Amino acid sequence: MLTFGAVVITLVSSLTPDDENVCATALMQHFVSVLRQLPIAYAIRIETVNQVLQHSAATGNTDAPEAGDRLAATMARSQAAAAPPGEALPAPTFN
Repeated sequence: MLTFGAVVITLVSSLTPDDENVCATALMQHFVSVLRQLPIAYAIRIETVNQVLQHSAATGNTDAPEAGDRLAATMARSQAAAAPPGEALPAPTFN
């Protein structure tokens, strides 16, 4: 049975919306170039103030339809837990 976890990365910065879009596009391209080399199913979602970038792939020896369904469910759960695009996230705390 396949299991899926989630890695959530939150980047809070003082970038302008235009700079956010440039960085988001570059990050997406980098993540995809790294992850496509691995025999895994994955989904990436990057939200900026005014755009949402998404990419997913199912590869390797996975049951693609089942993997895709579970991956979609995992993405839906993470989206429900995340703040909507443009909504302020809580400030990070450092110990």
